[in-house]
Parts: sequence; C-alpha cells; structure tokens
Amino acid sequence: GRIKIDPFGDNLQATCLQGDHWRRRHNCLVQFVHRACMWAGVPAEMEVFNLFSGLVRQEGLSRLERAQQRQSLVPDLRIAIQPQAVADAEVARDLRIRGGAGGVRGGGGTVEGGVLHEVKIISCSKTRYKPNSTKRAVDARADLLPQEYLVKAREADRKHNLTPADTVGPVERKLVELGEVQGIVSGNFGEVSEATHALVAALATCR
Repeated sequence: GRIKIDPFGDNLQATCLQGDHWRRRHNCLVQFVHRACMWAGVPAEMEVFNLFSGLVRQEGLSRLERAQQRQSLVPDLRIAIQPQAVADAEVARDLRIRGGAGGVRGGGGTVEGGVLHEVKIISCSKTRYKPNSTKRAVDARADLLPQEYLVKAREADRKHNLTPADTVGPVERKLVELGEVQGIVSGNFGEVSEATHALVAALATCR
C-alpha cells in the first residue's frame, strides 16, 4: 500500500498485514507468563471467560450474539497472587538473605481473588515511541489499560444493562472490586513494563 519499508523493518512490523502475526506474538507472551506462574506454583487462568457474563442482561440477544456479547470483558490472565506480594517481593528476598522468616505467598489453590492482567505487545511506531516522551513506551501503554477496561465496562452496562450514564453499573462495579488491571507490555527492543518486572520478581520469590 502506501507504507514504505524502512531500513530496520519497523514500519512493516507495525503495519496491519494479511495473516495472524499480531495475535501469534500476543499469544506467545500470554503462554509464557502462564508457564512462569505454573513454575512458581501460583495458580493462573488464561483467557478469563465468564468473569463478567453473569452481570450482563441477555434479553433480546440472538443465539449468535449471546455467545459473543455476554462476555463483555475477557482479560488475558487472572493470577492468584496477592497484590501486596508483588510490592513486597524485594523485601521478602532481603529477609531471606539475612536469615529472616519473610516470604511471599500466592493466592492459594484457585484463582479466586486473583489480579487481572492484560498482555500487550507494541511495535516501533510513531504512535508508541515518541522522541519527546518522558515515559517509556511500554509503561505509557500499560498506564492506559485500566482506563480502557473501565470504558469497556461502562459501555457494556450502557448497552446491555441499560445503566444511566451517571450510574455505576454491575459490570463496572465488579471490575472496580477486582482491582486495577495490570499491564504486561512488551516493547520492540526487548523491554517490558514495570508491572511485568514486579510480577516476575514476585513469582521468583513465590518459587
């Protein structure tokens, strides 16, 4: 089309082409994080279906629409690790080095009460990598995810539950109760978001 290939192929990587290469890259990272959780003994669930479907009214939906729209939101991962465990991973490691009894625990044998994680992979494009930005591209993308989830939850409430614009609907309420969505973002140059570093540190401590 109108896109010219640059010397490093960044434009080609960031262009929507025929094939399924974007989804394959995304799924590889999701599966890697899930395997890391299994290695650490932390229960995790991929493609969290039916987490919000019970909060969406099904009246008026056809059979085909029901299978697609009743989900409203499908997070990539739900990891049964306490949020405080992520923050205390380095503290627990220092305690063990000094001979203390500190430790970090996961969320038990199920993913109930786990933290939602959304996986994103960004390419080297002008939209993501801005020369004048004071924040790393992966962190900037991760910071957008909580608000994006809130917008999707509100749209689901407005569309399916007929929730007024100035009222918190059941889908949005459930999302807020689950806590802020964490962004597992991988960049074009091998860098990852701060939430990814914190998760990996906590998984290593759990292991």
